[in-house]
Amino acid sequence: MTERQVMIKAELLADIEPAWAALNAALDRLTPTQMTTIKDGQGWTVKDHLIHLTAWERSIVFFLTAHHFTEHLAWIEALVNEGPL
Repeated sequence: MTERQVMIKAELLADIEPAWAALNAALDRLTPTQMTTIKDGQGWTVKDHLIHLTAWERSIVFFLTAHHFTEHLAWIEALVNEGPL
């Protein structure tokens, strides 16, 4: 990965969009069973990785919107206990 400074929001979004499209295309090819049975070397399923990615994305939203971090921690706890999928 090369390091470069993104100067404006439009450039950042343009950099992010192809990665999201590739991720969504890959996920669209998986069955619900594959989402919960394919595991990486650490034992994480695709669903586990998506939950982790969701928590990180949510962290960024909380940070950028100046919400208190304890609100975010409560959301993560609910996500882990109940699961979104």
